[in-house]
Amino acid sequence: MPGARSFAAHEERAMSAARAAIGYADGMSGFVTRAGQSLRNGLRAMLLPALFLFLVAYFLYNATQGDRGLQAYALRQEQLKGVQADLAKAQADQAGWERRVGELRSQRVDPDMLDERARAMLNLADPADVVMPYGQGKKLFTPP
Repeated sequence: MPGARSFAAHEERAMSAARAAIGYADGMSGFVTRAGQSLRNGLRAMLLPALFLFLVAYFLYNATQGDRGLQAYALRQEQLKGVQADLAKAQADQAGWERRVGELRSQRVDPDMLDERARAMLNLADPADVVMPYGQGKKLFTPP
């Protein structure tokens, strides 16, 4: 049967062509697989440095801009200078008051000086006192 033989030959040629096509496709899939693997390997190789760079950028940003960063530190230093100035003023006021209170202690008080200061502050005079008027800018005692 010549027709059957030609069909078998034709079928054999089709199968060999299919095998060749599959072999070519297998070769291409190997190429695609190798390319995909090299791409994945490249991404894996870049992942660690990218993560490191992200962490460095994160910490640098927070070191300058964060709640406890350099800008916040400069702001706190300015606030500290203002508070230290207030403290120095309060300490000077306290020293003045301590000096004035110390002058009122019984072992240091001069009765004549106390009488004179009390009269000057209360704007009172004893009938036996001699009153000497001063000009507006020439006061003997300036209240605190």
